[in-house]
Amino acid sequence: MKKKQKIIKEAIRLFAEYGYDATTTLKIAEMSHVTEPLIFYHFKNKDGLFAEAIECIFFEYFSRLESLKIKTESEFENLENLIHMHFDYIAEMPDESYLVASVRPARLRNFEQVCARNIEEQRHRLTTFITGCLERGIQKGEFWNIPVEATVRLFISSIIGLMRPEMLFMNQVKTHYHVIISELKEVAVMYCRRSLVRDGGKP
Repeated sequence: MKKKQKIIKEAIRLFAEYGYDATTTLKIAEMSHVTEPLIFYHFKNKDGLFAEAIECIFFEYFSRLESLKIKTESEFENLENLIHMHFDYIAEMPDESYLVASVRPARLRNFEQVCARNIEEQRHRLTTFITGCLERGIQKGEFWNIPVEATVRLFISSIIGLMRPEMLFMNQVKTHYHVIISELKEVAVMYCRRSLVRDGGKP
């Protein structure tokens, strides 16, 4: 792992565990086994490091979303793959997920801009993917004839919006983290099947 990537990874872990204000560049340097001047060389200051960490977190999510594409004839399976991708990301990257959900450093002037831009991009990409699945599913007769725009908003709110309080709660019960994520994933899939698929209520 390159030193810059190692610094970002360690910074994410420390920011998630201790918060932005309590995490110093000196501590990040110590845990990354690099010198503090090297951090300033790559990121100029702590604000720059934090902003790039946020960018990296969303870049990984977008890469996974992009890799989904449309892989099956069943539009429900395409949505199911999306749900699995989303919750698997949270399970595999708990520090990254918790950081985005919880940290709001007051002194970081461009934080809202960095986060808002990426969250808006996340919503846009999810909206495009889900809308396509719903429209094709309705056209094929696989899904009920439901209002697409409202359903997309509900879908995104369910898997994205509601995850913030869940992430904050799970930070207190880390021993059950993966169990909770797995249960949420199963419930999300079941909810979508019963709400969208014409025979979703059948055993």
